Amino acid sequence: MQFVAKNSFFLPRRRLFGCVMAALAALPGAAQSQAAQSKSAHSGSQLSVPPAQRAQAHSAAQTSFDFPLEPGDILAVNVANHPEMNSPGLSINEAGKVTLPVVGNVLVAGKSMAQAQQIITAAYSGQLRKPQVSVTLVIAKPRQVNLIGAVTNPGPLNLINGWRVGDAIDAAGGLTAPLEDIVATFSHAKGASQKLDLMKILASPGSAANLTLKKGDTISLKLFQGRRVTVLGDVKVPGPVLLRRQARFLNALTGAGGLLQTPETSEVTLVRSNRKITLSAVDAFNNPDERGNLELINGDQINVKAIRTAVSVVSFQNLVKGPGSYILEGKTGVLRALLTAGGLTVPPDQVVVSIRRGAKEIPVNIEKATYNPASDLALQTGDILLVSPLEGPKVKIAGSFLRPGEVNLKKEATLLDAIFTAGGLSAKPDETRLNILRNSNGHQVVLNIDPVSLIGLRDLGQNVRLQDGDLVIANPQAASAVFVSGEVEKPGEYQMKEGDGLVELLLRAGGPNLAAALKQVSIVRRNGTSMTADVSPAFKINTMQNAKVEGVRIPVELHEGDLINVPRNPNKVLIMEAVARPGYYPIPENGTLTIGDALLLAGGTIGGARLQEVAIVHRTANGTVNKRIVPVNQIAKGKFTIDEPLSNGDVVYVPQGKVSQSKLNTALSGLSILQVGRSIFGF
Repeated sequence: MQFVAKNSFFLPRRRLFGCVMAALAALPGAAQSQAAQSKSAHSGSQLSVPPAQRAQAHSAAQTSFDFPLEPGDILAVNVANHPEMNSPGLSINEAGKVTLPVVGNVLVAGKSMAQAQQIITAAYSGQLRKPQVSVTLVIAKPRQVNLIGAVTNPGPLNLINGWRVGDAIDAAGGLTAPLEDIVATFSHAKGASQKLDLMKILASPGSAANLTLKKGDTISLKLFQGRRVTVLGDVKVPGPVLLRRQARFLNALTGAGGLLQTPETSEVTLVRSNRKITLSAVDAFNNPDERGNLELINGDQINVKAIRTAVSVVSFQNLVKGPGSYILEGKTGVLRALLTAGGLTVPPDQVVVSIRRGAKEIPVNIEKATYNPASDLALQTGDILLVSPLEGPKVKIAGSFLRPGEVNLKKEATLLDAIFTAGGLSAKPDETRLNILRNSNGHQVVLNIDPVSLIGLRDLGQNVRLQDGDLVIANPQAASAVFVSGEVEKPGEYQMKEGDGLVELLLRAGGPNLAAALKQVSIVRRNGTSMTADVSPAFKINTMQNAKVEGVRIPVELHEGDLINVPRNPNKVLIMEAVARPGYYPIPENGTLTIGDALLLAGGTIGGARLQEVAIVHRTANGTVNKRIVPVNQIAKGKFTIDEPLSNGDVVYVPQGKVSQSKLNTALSGLSILQVGRSIFGF
């Protein structure tokens, strides 16, 4: 088989043909001769078929003719030893018959040469005993196939016995365009068309892809005109794309520069003749040859949209490290949103999580989702993820426990529940002193617990029900030290030194932190009595630190075994969105916290912060919520707005980037929704 390439489109591929022709050279008979001549034809500058070779191929076709006979074919019939019955030139008439001497008309049209010989022999058997008859084809009526398109000589071709698609292309002078620009199809005289793989036909002439031809077959070799499609959305170069040889979904994405995000986070829609078809970028990339990589047509429009989920994570009582608004790539669930916000600050069994979606509130079993991610709930853009403590009390556990700290307990939790949550006592019950400090009507009450009766379940009355804000303290009975707990930098046991007073013990514990309520420091004696002291005169309080005021002493005498507790300041504000450290920040007991102070405590604003559109959400005493926009970089009523003081429970929302009025209203409305039930501010 030969391909003639007028413009040398096939020159780089001739080595393949040389190998194929060398293999054919080993075939016997006519095939060997034909292969040798084909190989010889390749030695020229162009792949052409010499007239002598075509003549020989035609001769070979006569000796191995296997086309069905047709009217117009001429046969020669020879009957051995009976020359009167010989017929050197019998033409098959329009009725498909030949007229034999003596015998008369015999139907041979539609029969092979072998079948025709059997029929004629049978006809003479009525006249002769065991006649010896030979039938040969003298002249074959031309049988044609048709070539259309990118060949040197398109049009009808006289079919030669044994021809395949490649032989016909070769006989028509070869291709006139590169393979990549040709769309090849094949059809029988009465049949549907099918695609041809010209590359495989060229590389493997003996493969099934190189179809055997029959009379009336048509080979179409049309130039690919290109298809114009449009790719819009989240791609690198959106706009019109001209597709040439390959016109599939992935080719269009490549022409548009590729996706701006991963296939998993892309939503793709094909618009075709006012119909919308959903495409999967993941399926197309995983199976580029399968149905997922759809073939495109002229005028198709592909819309690519990055899947982004905008959610707000709101934490009650600092249960999330980084509450705020987030835009997450792709579809996301509650767990991913919480991780993006820095994660929980307490175990998942100590929080209540819900999704606020419009007017609906959807509960989330976050504990189950933690160990079974399949149960995680998917979030939608605009969702507000609420993380609040359990409905039970929030208590602080300090002293001789395996896991001291602040915990949220279940509803109606008891002292044993708290001890179990803290991992149990770290000392023997009969060597432990156990107390509960409780605020009741503005006064601190001390409950003395017998740990032996409690742990041994001898007296269930010792297992008191805990209240929100309780402080459970355990320390050794024979302790000669003073125990400092609460809002100090380094809570723990400290040995009394000569001259130590309350202020000195607090300083040795690292000093009060910014959340400390210095006017309500409690001291519990070993005998169960207690007192409250105001240590605020001894510390200079500002928004950044609590520094000691020299020369000030608090007239409280300490004893070995005393328990000192510094409670938390309940007055605080929440700073959200475009700040370095979003979260809750206390209002100084003896001072004010301005908008500027709050922004400074939160680490300052980050890039894109819209200081001219800062929102302040304030809850009044009667429970109503006021929302207002404060441009903090301006002067109002003769004062910088950044110096405006904040009130307990205020939310400072600093937008980021370009914010439409509708988006800002949505954010503020979402914050207002949070003013129902348990407050966002944790009190």
